[in-house]
Amino acid sequence: MSAAGTFMNKRINWESIVRKLGIDKSGVVAFRYAGEAIDEILGRAQIRGIVDYYVHRNSTVGSELARGVLNRLRSWAAMQRCYVIYKSKQDIQTRRRAVELLRSIGDKRVLPWIKEFLRDPDQEIQNWGIGALDMLLFSGLVNPMEAKEIIQIAEKHKSEFVRDTMNKIKIVMKMAVQIPSRRGTVGDK
Repeated sequence: MSAAGTFMNKRINWESIVRKLGIDKSGVVAFRYAGEAIDEILGRAQIRGIVDYYVHRNSTVGSELARGVLNRLRSWAAMQRCYVIYKSKQDIQTRRRAVELLRSIGDKRVLPWIKEFLRDPDQEIQNWGIGALDMLLFSGLVNPMEAKEIIQIAEKHKSEFVRDTMNKIKIVMKMAVQIPSRRGTVGDK
C-alpha cells in the first residue's frame, strides 16, 4: 500500500487536536487554528523534514513541489524550522535558502524575523528579507501599519537594493489604494 493510502486510513482524533491546541467551542476561533491542526495531523517532524528537503536541494522538481506544498500549508512549524536553520551554524547557502523559503511560506508571524534579516551582514539574506516583506504586503497577509517599523528600517537601509525594493513596494501600495474596487457596483456593463 502506498504511503498516501496508509495515511488516508489513519483516523484523525479531532477532539484531541482541539484540546492540544486549546481551542474553545467557537467555530470562528477554530478556523484560525487550521494551520496548526494540519501540523498536528501531518506531524511537525514531517513538516520540518519538508523544509530540510527544500533547503538542501538545488532547484530540483521535487524541491519546487515541496515549496509549493509548504506555501499552501503556511505551517508555523515550517516557518519556525526556516528560522532555526537561518540562526544555525550551517553554511551560508543553506541559511540563505531557508530565508528564501520563508519568503514564500511566511505570514505575519515572521515580521519580527524580517527585521533581523535586514540587519544580517549577508547581502543576499537582506535581499530575501525585503522580498519576504514584499510578499506579505502584496498578498495581503500583512497590512502596511503592521509592518510600519520594518518599512522605516528598509527606507533607511544601507543597501541600495533594499531601499529600491522598498520604494517599489510603496509605489505599488499607493497604486492599489488609488485604484477603486469595482466589486459590488450596480449598473456596470
